[in-house]
Amino acid sequence: MSAATPMLPPRRRAGRPPAALAARLPAMLLDAAETRFLAQGYGATSVEQIALDVGATKRTIYAKFGDKAGLFSAMAKRIVERRRAWLSGEFPGATVDERLTNFGIQLLPLALASDVLSLHRVIVAEAHRFPEIVLLVDELAARGVRRRLAEIIAAEATKGSLAVPDPGLAADLLIGMILNAAVHNGLLGRSSIAATHPARWARAAVSVFLDGCRRGL
Repeated sequence: MSAATPMLPPRRRAGRPPAALAARLPAMLLDAAETRFLAQGYGATSVEQIALDVGATKRTIYAKFGDKAGLFSAMAKRIVERRRAWLSGEFPGATVDERLTNFGIQLLPLALASDVLSLHRVIVAEAHRFPEIVLLVDELAARGVRRRLAEIIAAEATKGSLAVPDPGLAADLLIGMILNAAVHNGLLGRSSIAATHPARWARAAVSVFLDGCRRGL
């Protein structure tokens, strides 16, 4: 072996983690689970693989997460929660056009992030076996975004800038216009205007949406 060849540290044998690592172990397991699940899929990933990746035991995972499905759910929840803070933020703008466009501009890179798209692929593949996981992610992500956008639309309707009797329906429609084609292309690994020019895409979607809302939905 040449001097330039890097030496990999030996894998630590599975067993009871040192006290210094105990507090970090849940996050370490979730990191390992994310790497495995998103790269291999749910079915091809085992609890034993994840445990060995961090030098833990399967028993540790069962104690902390219940089972494989529980670990996957916790991992999916963490991916979504990383991006939840922006929902409570403000989406400034002098007009309703600007506020909704700003919302779309901020939403697109979150939805098109590589880990989110990978999670989407895994969930679609496993939806028939684990519908509860689909519902979990839908509640955390899609419904959270829908509620926040519906609040913005309802506030604008109250001010009289929009004629929208059903803000929830309007939010569903606008989210679909902003995300559906963008996410579809992302899942297929194709580039799109939504990914390369999110402001242009969001502005166009909001413009078409508002033409309908100003006539009433």
